[in-house]
Amino acid sequence: MRLTDLQTEYFNIDKTPCVLYGDKNSKKAVLYVHGLCGNKEEAERFARLAVLQGFCVIAFDLAEHGGRTDEKKLVPWETVPEIKNVYDYAAKNRKVYLRTESVGTYFSLLALAGEKIEKCLFVSPLTDMVGIINGMLAAAKANLNRLEKEKNIVFGNQIISWGYYVYAKNHKVGGLAKDTLIVYSSPDYVVGEQSIQKFAYDSNAVAIEMAGGEHYFYTPKQLAFLEKNERLWLDGEVNAESNVGLKIGGVSAQEYGEAKILFLNLEKIHTTVGGVARIKRNLKLGDGVDAVEYCKRLICDRNAKGRFAGKNLYISLGGEEITLNRSSYTIITAKGEK
Repeated sequence: MRLTDLQTEYFNIDKTPCVLYGDKNSKKAVLYVHGLCGNKEEAERFARLAVLQGFCVIAFDLAEHGGRTDEKKLVPWETVPEIKNVYDYAAKNRKVYLRTESVGTYFSLLALAGEKIEKCLFVSPLTDMVGIINGMLAAAKANLNRLEKEKNIVFGNQIISWGYYVYAKNHKVGGLAKDTLIVYSSPDYVVGEQSIQKFAYDSNAVAIEMAGGEHYFYTPKQLAFLEKNERLWLDGEVNAESNVGLKIGGVSAQEYGEAKILFLNLEKIHTTVGGVARIKRNLKLGDGVDAVEYCKRLICDRNAKGRFAGKNLYISLGGEEITLNRSSYTIITAKGEK
């Protein structure tokens, strides 16, 4: 597909400016929700990847962003109904996938709870609005008592709102789809790495970290990392004959996806000092052998086989088996033939 071949259609849903990239008759739609200071047109980069996989992409301008000329504000009680309206449009005769960024994730989690979402991709997701507001209060040297009394506190070019805090406190968010991929950078000083990891754990999502990145992915290196994982997510279910080393049978599409993600993050595989000792002892490795590198080579062998059980992935080859924590990439132990 040439750069100029991307079909583009602009339209409104009520007063919400929207754009659809790709074939509007596609049976698969990605609902794209941008973050703070973004706009619907930023979805074009992602759409050029998605349309090649048979998706159309539907994006829109959040309140106070892009082409908005109305008086609506970027607050959940005004934004949530708009996202729901765009979702209803996207869901007509289509399966809906969700790709969000930053605060767009928070609004989407509120708006689409209970709706049918096939898969989610969250980029630098804001999932803990109460924590964000508490952090802003601390930076402003204020507290909840003062916020409740004054209702609004100006902090830089932002307003900390008591009404927003109460709303966030009363509206908890959780996962939307069993198959969810999170891409984030570390450190993330905007939303906090800890809150992302907690949400990933609570919602059983797969989280991919770019060390040394930023909250917003915009440099060539950052975008290359992001696009690698977007392609992975769009690629969907993989099978045992895919171009990864590990063969896994009888597992879910999400677990297949995790296996493929493993090969994109081999550099994260590690172990503890105690793990090194166990691996070397159980596999009878010599003193000069790097235990972690030995395990990586086993994982990448085309004849290696894997199975999932609880929090772990077990990979075996030629009578040797290693146990890998599926979320932290930690090699827990290994065992060889008796």
